[in-house]
Amino acid sequence: MKKSLILLTALALFDATPGVAAKGDRWVGPQFGGSVPTSDFTKSAKTGFQGGLAATYMETEQAGIGVDVAYHLWSGSNDANADAVARFGPGSELKFSAIQATAHVLYAFRTGGKARPYAKIGFGPYWLKTKVDTRTYTYNVGDALQKFGYNMGAGVNFNVSPTQDIGIGGMYHVIVTGGPGPSAGSRSAVNLFTLGVSLMWGAGAK
Repeated sequence: MKKSLILLTALALFDATPGVAAKGDRWVGPQFGGSVPTSDFTKSAKTGFQGGLAATYMETEQAGIGVDVAYHLWSGSNDANADAVARFGPGSELKFSAIQATAHVLYAFRTGGKARPYAKIGFGPYWLKTKVDTRTYTYNVGDALQKFGYNMGAGVNFNVSPTQDIGIGGMYHVIVTGGPGPSAGSRSAVNLFTLGVSLMWGAGAK
């Protein structure tokens, strides 16, 4: 239910009235690309993919707020799959996934041209899930865990029409899992980097 409401909110930002890079503009569209484990997460997972929907409402010509809803999927690393084989039998493989539903703040830099670089930060819940695929069945390792996370990154959007942008961007994500980290007082986390493309449709304020 929560994820459906977030998706409907994102879609509601879109309207049929044209508008480009101005206060009150709304941009919404799909984004997809690679999802790359970093830090300790590389011990468990290989590079996977991510896809979802992004929406931004421009409070000013340069600053906007919005949401990112995405699904991430990774296969197990060689070591993790070897452990799965030892526990569940030949052909067993680990799979990891995450559903991201984060709010963001975006700042677009003035260039005077068709390319509009931006910086972006986000925060909110991620739902993490682990499962084991065997030759005979799929085993879910516990329920999906809701964890708080944040992300930061940058990219550039290229304006191809008054109401359409094509973009490329990268984000670094930190999902705090809540367990003790390697140093005193720290918290363990799932860390990953996403690099992807987006196709955004824009609408101006009435």
